Amino acid sequence: MYDKICSCQINRAVDVSAIDAQILSELTELEIELEEGDAGDVITRKITKVMVLVEDRNRQITNAIKR
Repeated sequence: MYDKICSCQINRAVDVSAIDAQILSELTELEIELEEGDAGDVITRKITKVMVLVEDRNRQITNAIKR
């Protein structure tokens, strides 16, 4: 996920700050769940949610670049 975020092109034509905030929030929740020792399925769902957000963020940026 780190590579996907860091390697994504930057385009000022699209504002992804809301998705960035969601990603950060989900990662913070994931950290708490890991510290609390939540069940593996809970952790897996959170990781999947973050991955979907990252893909959506990258898709928005890519689509803006194509225009």
